[in-house]
Amino acid sequence: MLATSAILALAGLVPVLLAAPADDVVARGGGINMVDACHQQYGNTWAAARSGSGKYDWYCVNSTNGNTGGIDLNAYCMRTYGGGSQAGNNGGLWDWYCT
Repeated sequence: MLATSAILALAGLVPVLLAAPADDVVARGGGINMVDACHQQYGNTWAAARSGSGKYDWYCVNSTNGNTGGIDLNAYCMRTYGGGSQAGNNGGLWDWYCT
């Protein structure tokens, strides 16, 4: 059941990430792709999912066994945008970025 909801959450995630304003992404160093963050942290069988609509409601789920884990967004930013990069949020679920 959890894997199904993770797939549905993932399907909803992609269009919104692609719709982010380009100037926001450039001004802040880069956006956070939650799917990629889960892949980097756990491997390609993991996907991003949400438990609610708050900014801290993201987590990763393994599509093969349903295991779950947290997302280290600072580690994602450092790997993706450089060692000094950090995660930030403007208050909402979809408002994560790297500085």
